[in-house]
Amino acid sequence: MTETVCHHCTQFTDAVEAAHERALDALTAEPAQPMKAVIWLSAHLAAAERAIHPAVKRWLPEATDLLAEEHRLTHAIADKLRLLERYHAGDAGVSRLNAGRVRSDLVALLVNHAANEHSLLDQLARVIGPAETDQMIAAYNRTLERAPTRPHPHVPRHGFLGRVGFRATAIGDAILDTMDGRPHPTPKRPRRQHKRR
Repeated sequence: MTETVCHHCTQFTDAVEAAHERALDALTAEPAQPMKAVIWLSAHLAAAERAIHPAVKRWLPEATDLLAEEHRLTHAIADKLRLLERYHAGDAGVSRLNAGRVRSDLVALLVNHAANEHSLLDQLARVIGPAETDQMIAAYNRTLERAPTRPHPHVPRHGFLGRVGFRATAIGDAILDTMDGRPHPTPKRPRRQHKRR
């Protein structure tokens, strides 16, 4: 029984880990690629809020502290991403920004976010089982493909206004991405498992 549960925990974590890895790689590369981190983290955070957090509320009412910490980290990361985006877009209001320090702050926030998110996903996978885990991974992947690719820290994130905000910012970002020739995150494709004969 334990092996099955752990397998599903790993499946769940793997589904979101690609976004963490790509963002971390972009932030720590030489030279750094901060706009890639902006794209991946913006999309991941929005997708997790739409596809995963409602399930946590439903299935894990005892995890309110973890979810509250996830919301706090999400907002803090979005604020830092917005600063980086403004800086690299040439916004004079942040021209004196120490971009290296913001990247370092983001790395620390991302490490905390990943640990907290893994704990949530682990608990959730243990409660909902394999079929629901597969559905949740599919929902996250679908949402990631149409999520906003820029940080929007002041847009409502929950309830009806959150749904409207997600859709409006995703459409606006898609238009800007097309104009700027920016790529959009795509989910990590699962490895094919070969059947043994």
